[in-house]
Amino acid sequence: MKKNLKKWVVGCSALLLHTACAVTHTSVTGFNEQMTVLKERFPELYDLHSQGKIVIWDMWRHEKRAGEPDEKRYSVVYVQNGIRKSYSE
Repeated sequence: MKKNLKKWVVGCSALLLHTACAVTHTSVTGFNEQMTVLKERFPELYDLHSQGKIVIWDMWRHEKRAGEPDEKRYSVVYVQNGIRKSYSE
C-alpha cells in the first residue's frame, strides 16, 4: 500500500512540475510597451485608459516554453472606480 501511494505522489509531483513549466509569465513594466499591448490587444481598455477612466495596475505576458508553437497571451489588471479588475485574452 505504501509503495503504491509513494508512486502515486511521485507521479503527481512530476506531472505538476511539467505543467507548471509549460508557460512562462513575465511582467510587462515599460509604459510604452504596455500602451502598445493595450492598443493592439485590448482596444476597449486603451480607450478607457486614454479617457482617464481606468489606471493600469499590472500587465503580464504569458508565453509557451521553447520548442512549442510561439504564442503570446496577455493579461491586464486595472483599477476602475476604486475596484481592481482583471482581463485576459
